[in-house]
Amino acid sequence: MEELYVRQAKPEDLVEVQQILDNAVHTKMHHADLAWGDKAYSGEWLNSALSDGTLFVALQGTEVVG
Repeated sequence: MEELYVRQAKPEDLVEVQQILDNAVHTKMHHADLAWGDKAYSGEWLNSALSDGTLFVALQGTEVVG
């Protein structure tokens, strides 16, 4: 198994990050856990975090996994 590592997100990561966050919010809502709210993260929020340098991704090999 390849090692897991974290790096700052790049613009090309945004689609995968959006999918991961959407799935996480959906799963939490399914379990009546609204700690992250009841809506998916907006593209505006992701772009802002990317621009601010505060968006990170976890990779296993070259695959974004978190």
